[in-house]
Amino acid sequence: MFVLIKRYIAPVSFIALGIFVLSGCGFADKDVKKIYGYLEKSANIEQNLNDMQKVLINNQKKENNIYNKILNLKLGDGNQIESLSNQADKLNDKCEEILKEEKKMIDRSYEYYKKAEPLLNHLDKDDLKAKADNVSKTASRRYEMFGRLYRAYIDNINLNKNLYTLLHEKNLDQSAYKNQIDEINKKSEEISKLRDTFNHYTTAYNEAKIQLYNAGHLNVKYDDQ
Repeated sequence: MFVLIKRYIAPVSFIALGIFVLSGCGFADKDVKKIYGYLEKSANIEQNLNDMQKVLINNQKKENNIYNKILNLKLGDGNQIESLSNQADKLNDKCEEILKEEKKMIDRSYEYYKKAEPLLNHLDKDDLKAKADNVSKTASRRYEMFGRLYRAYIDNINLNKNLYTLLHEKNLDQSAYKNQIDEINKKSEEISKLRDTFNHYTTAYNEAKIQLYNAGHLNVKYDDQ
């Protein structure tokens, strides 16, 4: 069979959601202080997100290495191809499990953010309203972007599973094989762009939070534990 390179998703981790600890609030706006409680509870829920992403990236790297091993086999090595394909399928299943756990974590985190929304919408002082609106905007876009990223990851896993089904076949359909690799490569590129955008909104949300806290006279510092 002719060899086609399968694009490997760039091993880029998530930018962490900032956790800010309160060091003083003598003259703090009461609503901003309540908002702080919800937003930082939300951030704490995501503490293990980046560690999970690192495991996901490692499993994807292993799966890609298996694909490259299969490419080096001869067509007559059917048993070995089947064994390697089964290993790749198990790795894809593990990736899917990790993604579902990440999604649950993000959903739970966003639920706590939503509890702060009525308070954010209630802020009407000029120096607080714009900053509250920016928190709402960046939090919502970040959550929306993760949903798109999650769906793209799941699509990519399903495309990979279908690829190994193709590779099991004795008489490989070269056209179907090429189309499958093309689809995987397109999806991998889409994932890389979505992940960059997700990280962009995480950074923007972290900045929006600290600007609101400062405007509400909360003395906070970044918790780098």
